[in-house]
Amino acid sequence: MAKRYLAKRKWLFAGVAIVLIGVLLAVIAFEVSVSSHMYPQDSYNGKSNLEVKGVITSIQDNYRVEGMVMGSYHIFQSLIRINVTEILWVDNYLVDTKIPYDSGTPGITYGFNSSSVYDMRFVGIGYDNLDKPHLLVGQTIECRGYYDPRTDSPYSFKITVSPSINGSYLIIA
Repeated sequence: MAKRYLAKRKWLFAGVAIVLIGVLLAVIAFEVSVSSHMYPQDSYNGKSNLEVKGVITSIQDNYRVEGMVMGSYHIFQSLIRINVTEILWVDNYLVDTKIPYDSGTPGITYGFNSSSVYDMRFVGIGYDNLDKPHLLVGQTIECRGYYDPRTDSPYSFKITVSPSINGSYLIIA
């Protein structure tokens, strides 16, 4: 009788151990999949292509942005929306890019007095640096980073500021 009780107890402990290991592996897999999108310090493009000045209209911390391709998403440390008051610099690639790609609409056609990006006066800034910027709605800021004109990415129509993007920054103007 005692042997049978010990055998059942051994199987019970083994079953509990297997369940706990399974739960632990599920938690680890979830953390890896989420944290790989949360504040990554790498970017899919390494150089800045747009510099603007504008007035902050909203700030959202830990903002998750959905993409259109296979459930892709990205979590920005802060997503800052600005009303563009001045375009300071544009890379030639953006000037030549047509949006949407199948239309004849030119990319950014601008003069230094222009205040719209692809006919939009409001632009999002995806801030991926680990520090939290101390900004307030209504402040004027200057930003340089990578602007993605595609429509299928979590980075679409946002200027991404990240340590891995050469020349990217965000400052109070």
